[in-house]
Amino acid sequence: MKKVINKVLSNTFFIVCLAILTVVVVFCVLLGRADDFYVFGYKPFIIATGSMETNYMANSMVVVKKGGYDDVKKGDVIAFRAQAMGGKMAFHRVIEVTDAGFTTKGDHNMVADPALVARDNYIGREAFHTNATAYFINELNRPGGFVRVIALPVLAIMLIFAAVYIIRNWEADIRVKLLAVFGFVLAASILVLVSYVLWNGKRVEYTNETLASLASRFNSSEPLANLELNNNKVIGTLKIETLGINYPIIKYSSPDSLEQSITWFAGAGLNENGNAVLAGNLANGKLFFTDLDYLRKGDKAVVVDASRHKVEYVVIDSFVTDPNDKSVLRQDRAKRELTLISCQKDLGDRYIVKLEAKQLK
Repeated sequence: MKKVINKVLSNTFFIVCLAILTVVVVFCVLLGRADDFYVFGYKPFIIATGSMETNYMANSMVVVKKGGYDDVKKGDVIAFRAQAMGGKMAFHRVIEVTDAGFTTKGDHNMVADPALVARDNYIGREAFHTNATAYFINELNRPGGFVRVIALPVLAIMLIFAAVYIIRNWEADIRVKLLAVFGFVLAASILVLVSYVLWNGKRVEYTNETLASLASRFNSSEPLANLELNNNKVIGTLKIETLGINYPIIKYSSPDSLEQSITWFAGAGLNENGNAVLAGNLANGKLFFTDLDYLRKGDKAVVVDASRHKVEYVVIDSFVTDPNDKSVLRQDRAKRELTLISCQKDLGDRYIVKLEAKQLK
């Protein structure tokens, strides 16, 4: 009886996977075929632009039912060959029905389409729509997207098969069991490792985007009183194009400050005569001052202070020093200097980059 149940479950799982694969293949074939190729009067399309956002995202999928021109009414979403696009398919909403045709407009567009949709260039009406493909395609196009949306799910399925195999063959030869267990542990380890790498990459990406957005707000006309980072007042911004960073600057108050953004650590105020010292963590990923050692003489950094004055600095020196080296804090009021320090708990040395003001704006 147990063998019969296992066989039924295995066959059911196989059939379901095969059915899903068949549907995916058919849809992919249909998406790549000509506009006049339909199956039972239906055909899927991928929306190429954001003209119908936010309900219909770019890269979302719409299944169109062919025909039905005489049944179209105001508010319907239809597919048609747009004259303004050289006859390519468009997917917009009907805002007016006339004897000469339909007036259409994208939900996100400010004005209606220039030409009426007549019977000759009408294709069909929406039968089904999902934004799931938009999330899938957008994620696939991002860095590491193939691993996240394809490789990891495939690996997870392999783990499921391995687990089922181990359970079903637990009384088999010891070598078979050891091989199956080893394969399961190896696949699980790879899955955990890759998941962590991808999670950390997303964390770094999100943090950089959030901080860059806050820095852009600081450099705009938004009131400075509104700009805080986790209850830390933003006092300026630091942009280094060579490293691809654009961070808000907050005052150093504790080691936890270094986990938030770049900090003003000591010395002169931002863009004042003397030596302004900024500290940033060495993080896991391209975050804060992790890539500080990539800066070379002649590279530039731009600091905007609380008065929204912009000063450009040029790298003049870089070196490694002891954490107790106080000379990097030395002040020369005849110059306008900037010192960047990389920091990390339990790290024996500090990487220092020295810059001098080049141009005031």
